[in-house]
Amino acid sequence: MNNIFPLLAIETSDSLCGACVYFDDDKYFSSRLMLKHSHAEKLFNVIENTLNLASISQSE
Repeated sequence: MNNIFPLLAIETSDSLCGACVYFDDDKYFSSRLMLKHSHAEKLFNVIENTLNLASISQSE
């Protein structure tokens, strides 16, 4: 059995608000927005979108 646990990376520097679900160098999913001063409002939407792209539920 090969259990690969994904890593959730979050980026909120300057105008970039992004998230990435990383499994390995060949399998990763990311979403990002380039908006200044909106990280607090958009971060959870970006994370949710990235989890959906990776077919992962929030509980995982």
